[in-house]
Amino acid sequence: MSTPIKEQQISFETAKLALEKKFDWVCTQLYVMYNGVGTLRDCHYATTKNSDLDYSGVAASCSQTILQKWIRETHELEVTVYACASGYLWDISKTNGTFVDYSDDRGPNSGGCWDNYEQCLEAGLFACLDRLEV
Repeated sequence: MSTPIKEQQISFETAKLALEKKFDWVCTQLYVMYNGVGTLRDCHYATTKNSDLDYSGVAASCSQTILQKWIRETHELEVTVYACASGYLWDISKTNGTFVDYSDDRGPNSGGCWDNYEQCLEAGLFACLDRLEV
């Protein structure tokens, strides 16, 4: 029997940045501050959004796919990951195809790439959020 595939959740740092950029999507998990560290917890309600939260230190978490979709639909930017000989790279373009940015050897491995697709996508999503003006 095969193991069910789980979607990759965004990191605490990416969730905090997404919150700053007005990300407000229904999420199933939250990052709660515990001993100075963002700890992932399941939501008590199936309809939790950042705007529903009434205390600081918490950011609604979602899958990388949901954040990628929100960026595309809300800001008309696309984060793409592609494979190369050294691993994975990301680039950002407008949904009309106009180039915006690329990872340019910023990855952690010796080839300037990421060894893991999800880690590369996370870096690309963070870079895309970081450049958004709200």
